[in-house]
Amino acid sequence: MTDSHMSRAFRMVVRARLGSVAALSAALLSAGCESPPLSPWENVRLEVFVSQTELVLPQDTLLVRLVATNTSRWPLALDGCSSVFRIRNDAEETVPLIGGGCLLGRRTVISLPPGTPVEIVRASSLEIASASTPSGRAPMPPGEYQLEGFLPIADFRLVSAPVTIHVRATQ
Repeated sequence: MTDSHMSRAFRMVVRARLGSVAALSAALLSAGCESPPLSPWENVRLEVFVSQTELVLPQDTLLVRLVATNTSRWPLALDGCSSVFRIRNDAEETVPLIGGGCLLGRRTVISLPPGTPVEIVRASSLEIASASTPSGRAPMPPGEYQLEGFLPIADFRLVSAPVTIHVRATQ
């Protein structure tokens, strides 16, 4: 064999090995070393449940239960002090409820492991912010409202399907 023939055979062997290493690397990368998506919050499903929806009086306290399920493969974390629901009136305007915030001023983090539903429960007294009363509070006016599970996460907003609440007048 001549030198040029041997060097060509050597180059072919090197190319074949490099090709197999590249194919193996690509297979390993696609088999489980993928990174989390840019918007992992798109993989969170929200459901909202309310303790009472009919014949609600303005002074009643509602228990709102939000169930968040992370359907991705990566764990996520939520700010435990953020709002977990909002109420809209017939005009689709958000009603300014009183309450919420962190208990005892402590910030908490809620973990959302993959595939495990996590419950967040809040109580609401159905009082709204009102500049026309001395206390700055007023009972929610009678009417039909849409309550939604709501999680503001940076620039992304997660919203559940709404539940209709019927608030009736006190007698």
